[in-house]
Amino acid sequence: MVRLRDIAERAGVSIGQVSRILNNDPNARAAAATKDTVLRVAAELGYQPNVVARALRAAKSDTIGVLVPDITNPLFSGLLEGIEEEAERRGYTVLLGRSEQVRSSGQLARMIERGRVDGFILQATDDTSLDALSRLVSHVPSVLVHGRLDGRPGSVMMDDAGAARLATETLISRGHRRIALVGGLPDMITARRREDGYLAALRGHRLPVDQGLITHLGYALDSSAAALALLVSGTAEPPTAVVVANVNAAIGLLTAAQERGIRVPDDLSVITIHDSWICDHSSPPLTALRMPVEAMGRAAVRLLHERLAGGQPADLDVTDPPARLIERKSVRALG
Repeated sequence: MVRLRDIAERAGVSIGQVSRILNNDPNARAAAATKDTVLRVAAELGYQPNVVARALRAAKSDTIGVLVPDITNPLFSGLLEGIEEEAERRGYTVLLGRSEQVRSSGQLARMIERGRVDGFILQATDDTSLDALSRLVSHVPSVLVHGRLDGRPGSVMMDDAGAARLATETLISRGHRRIALVGGLPDMITARRREDGYLAALRGHRLPVDQGLITHLGYALDSSAAALALLVSGTAEPPTAVVVANVNAAIGLLTAAQERGIRVPDDLSVITIHDSWICDHSSPPLTALRMPVEAMGRAAVRLLHERLAGGQPADLDVTDPPARLIERKSVRALG
């Protein structure tokens, strides 16, 4: 980490002068050439301002930013409900935006420096790399949801493995043995955790694991069509049931099945992780695992509040209330 002392030594000026120049102090008395030298050295050394310290010195906005991949996604309505409820209780206003609109930690830092927000609750897009995510949140007070970074505690997740295990065991209890998994992208922590739960259920019931019944194409609507194509054409014996690791992908899979003439649930039973109002209106209505997204939203605000107060919150898995099975018409019993 580059310090003001490092810049001062390289530029040949005092630490105080470096601080005044970098903070645009109107009382800074320095020649234009000196300012240019300090700014050039800071850029060469890759100096990043301590946004947290600046925010603590500045007046608070009592506003938190919430950045999610798609604000129209029905999955986020419950999350936002929990965030807004806890934010109101703690005296915060919520500013909502799309995480794909923010490409650098510098953009986030400027929002804090300009007094627009005090900190962020952030869910990255599915294709955000871990390195990019780490850079994005390294200089701003923030809490991750549905994500986790090594060495950077203070994130909120749900019991993804437990939900996937319950979904798989539900199908096993209905007599299914050839059970597929339509999973997320392999680098996504939620995808890995849900696959772990699926595998744990199979092994717990001494069922064989067929890698041909597992896909890793993501949670997008169109990715599930490709996943279904792999499942029905890539194995000698197609599955009788499928766990879809995200409700968006499940809706896409239902459409793809209809286009292929696959009847749900007569030919293929479908269960999804995450419940949404859309599950009641799909054809057929989707059996789903209702996750504690509202509780996760409330927990995210509490962790961000702790971080803004100077604390170092630990990672948190929200398990109360636990995932709950909502039975509809997309699963049938065999035999």
